[in-house]
Amino acid sequence: MLQERTPKAGISLFNYDENPDWNLKEVGARINFLYQIIEQVPISWAHSPGITMDMAINGPLQCNYKQIAKDSDKLIAQLKNKKRIHISAPAGTNIEIKSNQQIKFDTDCTIIPPNVYGKPGKFGNLPVGELHCQKSRTIQVLNNKTKRKENQPYPLKQVANGTIFCDVTVGGYTGKIDPEKPLIAHFKDGILTKLECKDPALNSIKKDILSSQKIYGLPTVLEEIGIGLNEKARITGNMLEDEKIKGTCHLALGNIRSHVDMLINKPTITVEYQNGTKKQIITKGQLT
Repeated sequence: MLQERTPKAGISLFNYDENPDWNLKEVGARINFLYQIIEQVPISWAHSPGITMDMAINGPLQCNYKQIAKDSDKLIAQLKNKKRIHISAPAGTNIEIKSNQQIKFDTDCTIIPPNVYGKPGKFGNLPVGELHCQKSRTIQVLNNKTKRKENQPYPLKQVANGTIFCDVTVGGYTGKIDPEKPLIAHFKDGILTKLECKDPALNSIKKDILSSQKIYGLPTVLEEIGIGLNEKARITGNMLEDEKIKGTCHLALGNIRSHVDMLINKPTITVEYQNGTKKQIITKGQLT
């Protein structure tokens, strides 16, 4: 339908108030649809999984769009020619990520003219407010549950070594994390080696990740690096808003039909460039 009668712009709205767990269950199909269909059609598409009226009236949709576009342009320039990125945070995060030259930083922040929402044929979140670095490729893989081969998008691995302490919010969980019981992810060479948490409320996150690994037999990898830039975004327990908070970053675990954002508060981010120089682009959540 979109290919036959293409509008200039569109928006998809998903509300999970009555069924919070749907966010995890449909994420794979949703992302698959957007990548395979929307990017084939010359349309600017805003995507709002889990949006609420409060976000529109009191939160991130009331941001200074021109300022966050300016901030995103500055950071993208600072992240060019990166070789490694080191991220640390007060809660305990300490991880180094080697640059994959196939994966570039992009942004959903530029929605001012001449483009209504980024570039035609691309989609991004509304509310806006993040830089993100991720990419996937379609592979043929055996579904061990159905015993049939499928074509599925699988994330390109970001080669990371270290540990993520997520003590604020996490994608697929609609509450706030108990800071005394953080979700902790350990990585070696970009592969998730251990995921631990003492809070049983987060068992659904671990179950979702382990399920994907069991069904498709592929490791969970570090899929995304994201940086929040929206000054009106608040900690709500809804990752659509939380990942846009200025002064935070998020790192995402990825597998087939599984994407879990882990929010990190007040990160310090240092970039090492191809020429050997280093620059601290964010200090305890503040842009430098």
